Amino acid sequence: MLVLHRIMWRRRWLRKRQHMWVHPISIKRPDFEIFSHLYPDLLEDEVKFHGFLRINIEQFYSLSQLMGEEIQNTTYRRAITPEERLTLV
Repeated sequence: MLVLHRIMWRRRWLRKRQHMWVHPISIKRPDFEIFSHLYPDLLEDEVKFHGFLRINIEQFYSLSQLMGEEIQNTTYRRAITPEERLTLV
């Protein structure tokens, strides 16, 4: 019985030890996200920007400034920018 308890305790301890705070896929997010590749190109062409987001650039920036006041980075991870949040909505 004591041996079984020790084996179970060891398994739980190893699982807790291997727990990661941020998954490696989340770390790679800035490199592979659509926003970082597509957004600069959309800013160059106002018609494509409006066709993709259904809002013109001036309205988009005014909305992002309103949202930007409440978004903050933390010590744990980088916050999603207001522009990125608006493109998700």
